[in-house]
Amino acid sequence: MQNLSAYFSFAPRQWRALLLVAVFSFTLHVARPQNPMLDSLRNEQKRDPANDTLRMQAYIQYALYHYAQSQVDSATSFIEKAHQLATQLHHASGLADYHHFMAVSAKQRQQLDTAMHHAREELRWALEAADETKLAYAYNDVGNMHIYFGNGDSATINLLRGLPVAEKTNNRRLAANISFNLSAAYNMIENHTASRDYARKSHQIASSINDSTYMFHSLYNWATQESKLGHADSALTMFDQCASLAKQLGNEAFLADVYNNIGEILYDQKRFSASLQQYEKMAGIVRQLDDPQFDLYLRMNRGNTLAALQRYQQADEDLAEAQRIGEELNANFELGQVFLFRSELFEKNGDFQKALHYFKKADSLKSMIASEQSLKEIQRLEMQYQTAAKDKTLAEQKAALAIRQAALRKKDTINTALIMGCLLLTGLVLLVYKNVRNRRKLYAKEQELNLQKINELERERQLVAAQSLMKGQEEERSRLAKDLHDGVGGLLSGVKLGLSTMKGNVFLSEENAQAVNTILGQLDNSIAELRRVSHNMMPEALIKFGLKEALENYCENIIQSSPLDVRLQTYGLEQRLDQDTEIILYRMVQELLNNVIKHAEATQALVQLIRESDKFTLTVEDDGKGFDASAPNHHQGAGLQNIKARAGYVNGVVDIRTHPGEGTSITIEGNLH
Repeated sequence: MQNLSAYFSFAPRQWRALLLVAVFSFTLHVARPQNPMLDSLRNEQKRDPANDTLRMQAYIQYALYHYAQSQVDSATSFIEKAHQLATQLHHASGLADYHHFMAVSAKQRQQLDTAMHHAREELRWALEAADETKLAYAYNDVGNMHIYFGNGDSATINLLRGLPVAEKTNNRRLAANISFNLSAAYNMIENHTASRDYARKSHQIASSINDSTYMFHSLYNWATQESKLGHADSALTMFDQCASLAKQLGNEAFLADVYNNIGEILYDQKRFSASLQQYEKMAGIVRQLDDPQFDLYLRMNRGNTLAALQRYQQADEDLAEAQRIGEELNANFELGQVFLFRSELFEKNGDFQKALHYFKKADSLKSMIASEQSLKEIQRLEMQYQTAAKDKTLAEQKAALAIRQAALRKKDTINTALIMGCLLLTGLVLLVYKNVRNRRKLYAKEQELNLQKINELERERQLVAAQSLMKGQEEERSRLAKDLHDGVGGLLSGVKLGLSTMKGNVFLSEENAQAVNTILGQLDNSIAELRRVSHNMMPEALIKFGLKEALENYCENIIQSSPLDVRLQTYGLEQRLDQDTEIILYRMVQELLNNVIKHAEATQALVQLIRESDKFTLTVEDDGKGFDASAPNHHQGAGLQNIKARAGYVNGVVDIRTHPGEGTSITIEGNLH
């Protein structure tokens, strides 16, 4: 019988272990304080009690000390005191430490959105502090959270930014950590070669610092990727080394996991007896671990191996127990595999009814990936069952006819011929049906491809139209701004000059002189407003000096003209961009800040624009009232639609993170070419 599990995607424990290591690597990076360090800080405070910076650093160390002692409430109290001082002092490094602490704490409480928020804040303050050590940790934390959210691409980008910084500061432990997380991120996007290379790099660094725990995890992932790349012998050698490390660490769960993986590779090589030996080793450990999930994998994989060795009764006992455990744990993914194994086992024993029963149970669990092949397999099992039933009926009839008169034998021959003819006809009908269905599938596929091409052409047409429209709008803005400034502005200045001259040359009553002064004041206001409008339509600084200076001027104008405090951070804008791209980025910042002023009721806003090679990241955050991003009316506003349209011009992706009462963070990532 062909392997039914080929119809379903199944990767036993390697993927789960990989994510477990990502959890392991998300820890507090500040050195754990010991009593001598705390005593030293107390002495420093006594000598200089008015030093708020020293007091803030002491609070951070106290928080870490209590957190290491599992005194969470005390740790939280101290870190909040440190946060208050860091905020008063605008101490970027202290704020980065605070958000790092809060990100780790939230992650361990499984508050993933909160952890992501603090990790991003940690990165923001680390950039402002220009502290390379904190910056490397911040990139690692943000990348780590993207792994938890399943964003392999974003995780890879942040981790690749953090790795050279960690290497530059000679922080080998952090470099090993980031390298391993890169291995996990590349595995998520199924780039197994890159995943293997970074796992190998992590292992080399871990070996240089003699960290056995890191050595085990990185070597485990290296072996996993070698197996996925088809290098089974290399993978077996590495898993043997993993077993030795697990024994050194005294970690029975690690060791059981390694035996399970070795058993799977040996099974794939059809070395069933050797595979069974590994599962027997695993069984001895699982009995001590008392972990039902380990027991589930043991029973499932050992049962399948016993079936391959034709030890059917023992195989059925293991698989039945695996089914019981899987049902208790609601482990539907593993149950689907158990049902498939049991279906294969019963088919080998000739019990087609039970084989069909378990195959249907597996199919119901795996309905989302049920395919034409699974349907054919069900039909094949049904036909075998029906054929077996018919054969049994025919045998009984033949036994009865043997003791009947010879005259009935002719009738039996005719019946047999009719049955054979029906079977042949049924086979012919099935072949015709399969041929027609394949043709329909090919036609449907062609139609789908044609529709995709049409949609792609339509999207390209819409993009070109949008680009032309935006370019036309900017050209018209530029023309109007110039006309207003040079034309109407010149006329108003001339009127003002004429009135000023008339006032000096003509005798006016006190009442008339006051009226003229009022008119002159109104002309000054009109000229200033005209200049402001023309500047907003096409800032002169943007054309002459570039995007960075234009944004600085714009943010400064907002600070002077509104209660909103805007902070601007830029990176990589020393060289000017293409003028069209600068205009688009400027307009997006302008639109986002206008939305903050109009709707957010915020007091502070942050604009962060980072350019790296041919990519950019634009982030605008505020401390306003936020909103419900899931409400449909928030996605239909003209401002947000304009932002998305301009982002589309640079192949940008808009990410909105907000909750009512928690402010808003909008991030746009795109290409500059």
